[in-house]
Amino acid sequence: MRNGDSSRQLTLIIVLIVVLIFLVGALLVLTLTDNKEASAPADEISSKEEESVSIPMDEIKEEIKEEVKEEIKEELAESEEPSEAPAPKPAAKPQYKPTVPTYKEKVFGDEGASYEAKEIIGRGYITKGSISLANRTFNENLYITADVGDRNIVLNNVIVKGKIVINGAGTVTLHSVKAHRVEINTEHRDNNLIVSGSTTVDNLILRSSCKIDEDGLNKGYPGVKNIVIEDNPKYLWLDVELFDGRADGIYAGGIANIYADDNSSIGVIQGAKMCHLYGSGTIDRLNVYESGITYSNEPEVIEIKNRADEPEYSEKKIDGKVR
Repeated sequence: MRNGDSSRQLTLIIVLIVVLIFLVGALLVLTLTDNKEASAPADEISSKEEESVSIPMDEIKEEIKEEVKEEIKEELAESEEPSEAPAPKPAAKPQYKPTVPTYKEKVFGDEGASYEAKEIIGRGYITKGSISLANRTFNENLYITADVGDRNIVLNNVIVKGKIVINGAGTVTLHSVKAHRVEINTEHRDNNLIVSGSTTVDNLILRSSCKIDEDGLNKGYPGVKNIVIEDNPKYLWLDVELFDGRADGIYAGGIANIYADDNSSIGVIQGAKMCHLYGSGTIDRLNVYESGITYSNEPEVIEIKNRADEPEYSEKKIDGKVR
């Protein structure tokens, strides 16, 4: 009995497996059929669309090329149009700087000549009279020699970095001259120094008598700042006269008569030698180092140095009887 039951069970299992396989196969067939039916219209639609929308690619490429060409032409045309940038400024003209002639040494010896060219000179010599010298710079000294005699010399717009040595000339005019030192040492007593324009002389050294006239001096320029009177064995005394000027200081190192007119003033007089002060100009201070000093124009302040005698009032000038 048991063998018979087992056979029936096995048969039943086989039948079930066959049925199951059949069902699975049927399902697969149905699935494939549905997919075919669903895909058939889509394929037909896409084929129809492809037939209705047939795009000519060659024509499109040609149109793109033409558009690109037009754009390039427009860009080129714009680049060729004149720009609105501001016009360039004209180039600055080169400045011409003429070369100033330079000489180590030069002699000015033409009687009555006028030398006006701009020059730079080391040492200069004026050897003839009635000469006008302008626009020079002397890096060393300028000499007015004794050969000039008592004739006149004019210096105009001259710079002397050394000193001006006047050994000759009757009247020397310094117009707009700049010099640290001017020395006057002539063989005659009638020396005239005319100071005008923008002249500045730091120190005037006198070994000869001299009249100093600053009437033509520009306002604000000092003219002759300091005067030094030196002892000169050739002369018993010197006459120093100041007209329309202002001297910061006078050092009387030689016997002298010192005059200042009513338009002149003197800062300090250092009376190292016998001297006589006269005129109506003002004298701020007198320092007395030597006895025998007299005045007719009393200084505002008098100070005695080195136990010297008090200065005395006198109208008498110093003359040749002093020595």
